[in-house]
Amino acid sequence: MLEYKDTIIRITTQDLTTDQPATKEYPGKEAVGTGIGYWIGEEEPPERTFYALTHLPTGYRMFTDFIFSEQAVQLIIEKIAPLIDWNRPLEQLIADPGYKGVIAKVSQITADVIWDHAESIGFVGADGRIWSV
Repeated sequence: MLEYKDTIIRITTQDLTTDQPATKEYPGKEAVGTGIGYWIGEEEPPERTFYALTHLPTGYRMFTDFIFSEQAVQLIIEKIAPLIDWNRPLEQLIADPGYKGVIAKVSQITADVIWDHAESIGFVGADGRIWSV
């Protein structure tokens, strides 16, 4: 089981007015020693907490969708942390011969965990309504 500590997650985004990279800070948690963490946000509407899986050295999100369960995001981290050394900068990760296979595994693991937790979190449809499965 990994240890998690409260931290400020610095994410890399794009400033839409200047088209330049920008950094934002959010409260989050770091899986100690893994290079992976997640930041915590609020969605409006409907108002609910979400978690964004993040590669800490770059500040980039590791999965495009938000995850609506802290238990789920921690389970994803537990499963993907051993796949590769996430503490490296993006250039080194991309140069790793196993990187593409790892990214495919991360996507599959994340989708599987989200689906397994879908009943407790529901899905938001295009119309904004929450659908449970």
